[in-house]
Amino acid sequence: MSRLDDHLLLDLWERGAHRAPIDRALLLLAVAAPEIEPQRLADVTIAERDRRVLGLRHAWFGYRLSGTADCPTCRQTLEFHLDSAALEPPEVAADLCFENSAGLRFRLPNSRDL
Repeated sequence: MSRLDDHLLLDLWERGAHRAPIDRALLLLAVAAPEIEPQRLADVTIAERDRRVLGLRHAWFGYRLSGTADCPTCRQTLEFHLDSAALEPPEVAADLCFENSAGLRFRLPNSRDL
């Protein structure tokens, strides 16, 4: 995915500012996966949704994540950097289903399940 337009980033920020986290993720997924029909976005598995949204983040900001954590004992703030490629969920088949010995079928969760 190529670097995206800054105006689009600002538009997404404004449109998502007052939405629930799941709705924000679906808003980003619509940009990351324009080939998916809008009414089908919530049917994408959570792993696939997050993989595509993370790809969008990589396109805009790169792979480096910077963060901080406070030590509960000494109260020192620790800084760290992380390669966000390590967070990318594996690619799995969208129609992957499991069936147990009792005949119950399970599928991977999607945004409608949350």
